[in-house]
Amino acid sequence: MKVLRIFIIALLFGASIFTCFYGVKKINEKKEIFNQTNYKGILTLWHIDTFEGGSGSRKQFLMKVVRNYEKKNDGVLIFVVEHNLLSAKESIEQGNYPDIISYGNGIELNNLVELNVKSNFIGGKIGEKVLAVPWCRGGYFLIENPNYKAKDNVNTLLVSQGEYTLPLVALINEQLGFDEYNVLKQSVAYAEFANLKAKYLLGTQRDVVRLSNRQMTVNVSQLTYFNDLFQYVSVFNNGNDRVNESKRFVDYLISERVQQELVKINMFSCYFNLSYENDFLQKMQGLSNFRTVSTFHNVNTYLE
Repeated sequence: MKVLRIFIIALLFGASIFTCFYGVKKINEKKEIFNQTNYKGILTLWHIDTFEGGSGSRKQFLMKVVRNYEKKNDGVLIFVVEHNLLSAKESIEQGNYPDIISYGNGIELNNLVELNVKSNFIGGKIGEKVLAVPWCRGGYFLIENPNYKAKDNVNTLLVSQGEYTLPLVALINEQLGFDEYNVLKQSVAYAEFANLKAKYLLGTQRDVVRLSNRQMTVNVSQLTYFNDLFQYVSVFNNGNDRVNESKRFVDYLISERVQQELVKINMFSCYFNLSYENDFLQKMQGLSNFRTVSTFHNVNTYLE
């Protein structure tokens, strides 16, 4: 026992000497390495959904993009926060602004900076200034069930209506006529159509994906003239360093490498031609030059 005690005491004494003379040196080296890191701070990115996506989560998509961006840019951290329109509005009214915001129609924004991006998307412009660019988009589809037998020869169109979307404007511009219109909430409209309550559905890419997963036989036409289903990104004026880094992230978000990943959530790119297994989605991706609305007007002023 006496020999064991002597051995333990010697071991502890040696560990103490090692920590004092060698461990402290290594700790100081780590501090020096950390201080040399080009730390640029933490940026905040708010994400707000105001229209249906294709599949999966646009927030989760953004989080993956952010993680990859952080790996490529030492010293940059981006914190993604999901908001609804009400919580975002209340926070902004209290003077709390993010650095970057991802959003659709329905929110009034101020204190934005001009983006150095060549963009023909008039919905994100005020005059000639580009204050927002779309990083993904959806689209409107007219979906027909060829096996449905209309009662009394009356063809009813179910319209999938979101709180901040304008599907009837898209329909009017296509000059399509129906005997009856039934405007319903998005989930209700899909359920009614899937349960054979109507021959036609005016829906979005979400409905096309759901019906495809259901393996339901349908005829699908893309509405080509009007579209307001754009997910924009903007940068707030929070100081030069933060603005510059935020702009660099926007450039990364709309780069081809990132845009190609949109097929995984069945959303469309405004910049590149993506490849989809679903032919209906592929045709929608090929469309461009939609008429739209200004995302900076709550009244949704129509723009030519």
